[in-house]
Amino acid sequence: MGFPAMAELLLPAVLAALMVAAAISDARRYIIPNWLCLAVAGGWLILMLTEYALADGGARLYGDVWRQSWSAVLVAGLVFAGATGLFAAGVMGGGDVKLLGAVALWAGPQLVIMFLFITSLVGGGVSLGVLVREKARANATTSPIVNTLSSTMSAPKVPYGMGIAAGGLYVAWVLGARAGLIG
Repeated sequence: MGFPAMAELLLPAVLAALMVAAAISDARRYIIPNWLCLAVAGGWLILMLTEYALADGGARLYGDVWRQSWSAVLVAGLVFAGATGLFAAGVMGGGDVKLLGAVALWAGPQLVIMFLFITSLVGGGVSLGVLVREKARANATTSPIVNTLSSTMSAPKVPYGMGIAAGGLYVAWVLGARAGLIG
């Protein structure tokens, strides 16, 4: 087994590891580092180059690599543009926007709907958990005499990268299964 075939097998596992790192970083510090987003996007580029090298004999993931590459870039651009709108509205952080776009490259047109669905579902659950925790804290630290409005005026931080990571793990799982790494 040559290097391209090995890379094709290992790159979905690398994506999964980067997703776990993103979730941990966002949960601990509310930051998704730029290097991590660049590593996700760079890993996709390596995957596409690997698929191109294997195109004439043994590519496992995509039949038409060029078509897949361009359509993935288009889909990722649309996801990035939508997420940028959410950032401008103050709903999403910059690291979340960059990570969404980078993982959308991996998802491509085939997996982007499920990726976004899982991201929304898990991200919504994380958001709900944060709101419940903040409400419980506010109730525990206020008395009936104190005005509780001041404790609810600032919006709590939500580690939405955990939802993006869950969607990214789904993408890594599907690509790993296609490559023969899983199952």
